[in-house]
Amino acid sequence: PQECLSPVQWLGMLIAFGGVVLAISGMAEGSGGAERLKGDLYGLLAGIAWGASTLVIRTTRLAECPAKQTLLCQLTGACVLLSLPALATGNLHFTLSPVAWYSLLFQTVVVSFFSYLIWFSLLRRYQASSLGILTFMTPVFGILAGVVILGEPLQIEFVLGAVLIVLGLI
Repeated sequence: PQECLSPVQWLGMLIAFGGVVLAISGMAEGSGGAERLKGDLYGLLAGIAWGASTLVIRTTRLAECPAKQTLLCQLTGACVLLSLPALATGNLHFTLSPVAWYSLLFQTVVVSFFSYLIWFSLLRRYQASSLGILTFMTPVFGILAGVVILGEPLQIEFVLGAVLIVLGLI
């Protein structure tokens, strides 16, 4: 209850959200159909899960636990929960290409270890309402990675959306 947003913070969040919508709107060209909607649904479910996990951390004893203990709980829970559907659908294999290994290494070390450890440390010190808005930067970094690493074109919708996201954060 003590982490409620002020009207100005809500306005900033709406501006940042509008920036995300604008930033990803240019990606709709040339793609579509059920597969795009399926991906959008998965993205929405991931956002809901992220918010739910933050609420659980802030409203349970995990709020007082060291960040590394919270990380252990998060990763153990995810491993168990995601292993069940993987077993049920037979998705327990992947091609051992260099790209697969680099991707796995990045996801393991950078995403699952460092970024979550930092996030959980920050959640112990700052209000979730103040930190949560930083997640609006996720699509910005994702699209920028596509531009830098994959050579994808930089679209004007992304640039304008990124400006709105930063304005919303400010």
